[in-house]
Amino acid sequence: MASDDDQHSGGANGAGDASANDQTTSNAQCHRSPRVRGRPFQRGNGGRPRGAKNRTTRALDELLQGEAEQLLRSAIANANAGDGASQKILMDRYYPARRGRPVHLDLPPIKTVADVIAAMIAVWNAIGQGQLTPDEIAAVTLVMDRSIKLIEVLDVTNRIGALESIGSELNEAGPSSSSGSP
Repeated sequence: MASDDDQHSGGANGAGDASANDQTTSNAQCHRSPRVRGRPFQRGNGGRPRGAKNRTTRALDELLQGEAEQLLRSAIANANAGDGASQKILMDRYYPARRGRPVHLDLPPIKTVADVIAAMIAVWNAIGQGQLTPDEIAAVTLVMDRSIKLIEVLDVTNRIGALESIGSELNEAGPSSSSGSP
């Protein structure tokens, strides 16, 4: 009779292959947790260290060692001669496309929540004039949202400080100054 480990280990008849079970942990252990993808490493084996290179990458590094400068000069010469592929490679590598551009808006200084409302009106005007892309709008409004949260936290902190100072003044005055005592 086949055990659960044998049934989970593969094979068309569920008999399992002993050599497959010897190589790594059994498939039954893999199926215990739905979060584990593939076969987990054995205990004590953390896998490949961070930063370790593949065998192919190491082989290419050995082949190109000392010739990188010559290859770069050749690619530059080809690009200068009009080779479109060399031009594209060099431009993509050394001058990548910018993900965003600086946004120039005339916004009022933001010190209170009311200032954020005035700034949002300026952003809406810029949207109406087509000065901003949707990505830029998202970035600007995110900054304003964070500004509102920061102002609110600062306001709450100031209020707590004021309440604590009132409380300490009441404690220093003593219990005789409290009203409503007979």
